[in-house]
Amino acid sequence: MVETIITAGTNPSNIHCIGLSLGAHVCAYVAKGIPGIGRITGLDPAGPLFTGQASEVRLVSGDANFTDVIHTNGNPLWGLGTSDEDGDVNFWVNGGWDQPNCGLLINPLFFLHLREVKGIEDVLDMLFCSHGRSMFYYTEALASNCTFWGVRPNKFNIWISRATLGAVTKSSNNCTIENCVPMGIDTINAAGRGNFIVATNYKQPYCVSQP
Repeated sequence: MVETIITAGTNPSNIHCIGLSLGAHVCAYVAKGIPGIGRITGLDPAGPLFTGQASEVRLVSGDANFTDVIHTNGNPLWGLGTSDEDGDVNFWVNGGWDQPNCGLLINPLFFLHLREVKGIEDVLDMLFCSHGRSMFYYTEALASNCTFWGVRPNKFNIWISRATLGAVTKSSNNCTIENCVPMGIDTINAAGRGNFIVATNYKQPYCVSQP
């Protein structure tokens, strides 16, 4: 399909491929085959069978002219997302390992939620909750005037963010395009590259900063 679009006259640099989970790696395969793709946004790229593997088989920085990745379930024990730093910009939302209110195994209230499980749909929802949350964060970032600011982490506060699911790293009052990176369509316009932590509210609307 992409080759057809390019044959019709579209410049590859104008293509922005957005993929969730395995879809992020599909975007990478497309970009590896068609050099010059403008941008890839990976929404919690799949981790199992991909994390730590060769760059030829997974999304990596350099597949497109610009690659940004939103990590929401990179927990190395049970996460469905990758813990690899795949992008030019990597957003670790609430620490990037697990997400609030997702029935985490480390949450002492998890077993209380089991009585509410009605069928396989509820089980799948709990299993995929943190993984799929990346899609909700990104769509809200696109639709809202509120900015999801990414703050440059140090080794201390990224672990604090993971341990508290972002609860003590919510302040982004001093963020501007010069010292932080916005998560969303404008990420590419910021100067910052590398790793950033993003804190959210625990329920919608997820954005914690003011417009």
